[in-house]
Amino acid sequence: MSSSSMTQDDAPDNSSNATNSVPLSVATQAFRHIRYVWVILFLLGLSFNLITAFTSAIWFDESYSIALARHSLADIWRIGSADVHPVLYYWMLHGVVTLFGQNPIICRLFSVAGLAACAALGWIFVRRDIGYKTCLGYTFIVLFSPWALAESVDIRMYSWAAFFVMFTFLMCSRIARRVLNDAQEDIPLQWWIGAFAGAIACAYMHYFSCLAAALCLLFVLIALIAGHAARPKTPYIKRQFVCFGIGLIICILAYMPWLHVLFAQVSHVRQGFWISLTFPDTFLDIALFPTFNETIESLVSGGNGLIWQVVCLSALSAFVAACLAALVLAGRNACMPLFRRGEGQKFSHIKQILIKSAFVLVSPSVAAGFVYIGTIVISLIISLSISPVLMARYLFVVIGPFAIMVSTIFVRARRSFVVSVGIASLSVLALCSQINSAIAAYDPLNERAIAYYREITQTEDGYLPVVVGVNVYSDIQPAGILAVAVPEVPITLDNTYVYPKGDYDAYEAFSPALTISDEKRPGAFEDYQGKFVCVTNGTEDDPIFEGYPGTAVDYAATSYNASGIIESKSFYMPYKSLKLTITVMER
Repeated sequence: MSSSSMTQDDAPDNSSNATNSVPLSVATQAFRHIRYVWVILFLLGLSFNLITAFTSAIWFDESYSIALARHSLADIWRIGSADVHPVLYYWMLHGVVTLFGQNPIICRLFSVAGLAACAALGWIFVRRDIGYKTCLGYTFIVLFSPWALAESVDIRMYSWAAFFVMFTFLMCSRIARRVLNDAQEDIPLQWWIGAFAGAIACAYMHYFSCLAAALCLLFVLIALIAGHAARPKTPYIKRQFVCFGIGLIICILAYMPWLHVLFAQVSHVRQGFWISLTFPDTFLDIALFPTFNETIESLVSGGNGLIWQVVCLSALSAFVAACLAALVLAGRNACMPLFRRGEGQKFSHIKQILIKSAFVLVSPSVAAGFVYIGTIVISLIISLSISPVLMARYLFVVIGPFAIMVSTIFVRARRSFVVSVGIASLSVLALCSQINSAIAAYDPLNERAIAYYREITQTEDGYLPVVVGVNVYSDIQPAGILAVAVPEVPITLDNTYVYPKGDYDAYEAFSPALTISDEKRPGAFEDYQGKFVCVTNGTEDDPIFEGYPGTAVDYAATSYNASGIIESKSFYMPYKSLKLTITVMER
């Protein structure tokens, strides 16, 4: 990219090409200083994320990840096709489980590795392509934002999806800037390979990362069109169009095996999905991303006391104010110079607008905003027209472009006070989130339900029959956790009244510990007499259906022809705030 296309606020790392105007020793010392700052920031952030990584407590989504990863690659594809996410993450986790077993802590560390890889892109690429200041800001946001702290230890695909999206964005950003470079330098083959390989990985990792990758490729296409408008008969542009076309065809061919699964999953989601689009809650979560994770939301609502509420509200307000101030200042300082690029070139009015707009689009903050905001807008359209799919957690896959966008805005604001307020307020939110998350993660209450379940299911002759299915939509959550935590105890999922049949094929992931029965109630042990265990979601006093006079436990006793309830205990697991009831019945 030509030097004229960079702002004065931040500049790419050119320390290896020090000129006579700057002594080599001075450039080297400056490089070492920034490097030490980044290394300290990276190690501090990584250590901060690891605080909550060493708990064995899991919630349902994590249990599903571990359960599915235990199967063969072919079975992961087959079973995962019945779920609502692609399968690349489960294939990757399969390698971890194969090597180290299904230890939740090892699986968490694998997720932390994904966030670490995403943060490392700051030093490897952002520093060179954009500048030191943006590199430091990017690394800070990726490692210390509350949503990063939550997803870095979640045994799900989000941290690795964020890495692949950011890698794809950086490769596409390099290509787009090079296309519009007046020098017409050849684009290295590894950039094209990186961009399209990253896009394929994004497509198989998560549908939001697939969408983000598509937007990355779109701004490359826009740059190519603008380059062609500026130099219509140049062989250079034609060569880049050929490279782009070949890469796009490879992406489509690579994704074709999953297309029929995608259509089936879309059809399934249209029938009903657990995500809801509510006003103003959903839009507030999106507007405050990545600061407003579930822990911060609970603290702000006063769930943990007045002191936490005041501190979090103050920090959240300060961060929002700092971002708005930075946006106004950056707009005043940086927007007009961007539109001066390309002056002196003689084109028609439409071509001039296209070329200048393309120069704006490929600038780091605008390109990042294009991907981040574009992901929100398109997912919102899908949510309104097909079925709700937009939620803050899914946006974590574009944390990288978001961090670039926000960091460059703060850099261009040129106000140290505004930057200091932003850093301090986000640090306070991160500290509040991590302290409360650690308290919940390491609470002894998380283990009591598992210990009780293991104790009451064991008999001298083996294990008591365990049944789940009073309300399959909710009861599968504790059942999945128990199937992974205590896999030696068989569980029967009563799928009798689920419509359409096969709607829960994805839960084959929990086999062989959990089996799905289509037999009429009382289930697979219809002729069984004696004690059995029923697992339900929520407390023993929770109602089961609107209008039903009894509780879930009462309904279970009636459904399974129990002659009596021997013992029923409800448990609360602070990790992810799960409630479940384990009931011993007899017939």
